[in-house]
Amino acid sequence: AFTLTGLREVLVRRVDQRVVALDLVELSLKDQYITRSDMWRITCSLLGRCLYSGQHLEHCSMRLQTHCLWYQGDTVTSGAIANTTRVRYS
Repeated sequence: AFTLTGLREVLVRRVDQRVVALDLVELSLKDQYITRSDMWRITCSLLGRCLYSGQHLEHCSMRLQTHCLWYQGDTVTSGAIANTTRVRYS
């Protein structure tokens, strides 16, 4: 997705979190029971983290995967979770 090759120089710069804060994150899970309190705990643990599409996450032995990331009405490949980010579980 990023067309990066190995052993090349890259430029890394710090950006303001508000610029890359996602509007919506869709997390998928299979064959697992998850309560509202689990959802709240997972959401709180994700605050301030950067996620990418297809990323596998584990929280308290619950396995999740990022499915869709939305920013300003478009799907994106990566972004940060902020207080304003909505998290959808499917």
